[in-house]
Amino acid sequence: MKKKVTVLLLAFCLVLLAAACGTPSPKDIVKAEFEDAKASPEVILNEVGVDAFGEEATELLVDKMLDFDYELGEETIDGETATVEVSLTTYPFGELLAASLSDIFSSDMEELAGMTEEDLTSYMGEALISQLNAAEKTYSSDFTLELYLADGNWKLQDSLEMSDALTGGMTSLAGDAIDSLS
Repeated sequence: MKKKVTVLLLAFCLVLLAAACGTPSPKDIVKAEFEDAKASPEVILNEVGVDAFGEEATELLVDKMLDFDYELGEETIDGETATVEVSLTTYPFGELLAASLSDIFSSDMEELAGMTEEDLTSYMGEALISQLNAAEKTYSSDFTLELYLADGNWKLQDSLEMSDALTGGMTSLAGDAIDSLS
């Protein structure tokens, strides 16, 4: 009898262990999301495009965007929802883009008006390359990501804070620009 109870307890423990190992934790999901982002330059290229700044500037921008650092903090699970604290550091892309545009618009407007589209793209690309080459990782953001349980798996909810952090404030810059037009 004692042997049967021991075997049943061992079997129960193995079932619990297998169940615990089978589903990635919310923190594992967030880590996978960031690692996938670091390994996906084509996603950024599709979002940014190469038309505005030219190929060289766009490739440098993408390289810098993939070069972010992150730390995952506390994970909290509450039933079918969870949160994971994140600290992310990257380049201040919003500031860099604003500085590049400022450089461009402080140029001789007659000269700019006389440029071909190709020359203007090249000029804008050079301004961005100059800003990117001088940039350091000074943009930091702390935020909380929310996840939910669906069909036994944790799913990450869309997060504007994460998008803004990954783009070094470009999302905020775009929002501020739209608000200023209103």
